[in-house]
Amino acid sequence: MMKQTHTDPTPIEDGQQSSDIEWREGLCGICPAGCWVKVGLANGRLVDIRADETHTLGMICQRGRYAPQIVYSDHRLKHPLKRTGARGSY
Repeated sequence: MMKQTHTDPTPIEDGQQSSDIEWREGLCGICPAGCWVKVGLANGRLVDIRADETHTLGMICQRGRYAPQIVYSDHRLKHPLKRTGARGSY
């Protein structure tokens, strides 16, 4: 079994200071659990996410930990798909 190492999923971009990040409290919406988190925003863009340690439900799952990468992925669908066949057909 290979041991996995964890690296920070949301590195701060070059030239960006940690003091430029605005922290807000909220709920993570990546999965149905709805964990209480603190999110770091820089210029209105999600750059970091952490569990809200002050709340009893403050935790974060693996999906939530990678939320900034999921939200801003080039592979994310940005508009609804168009159906090409009859409804219910494959």
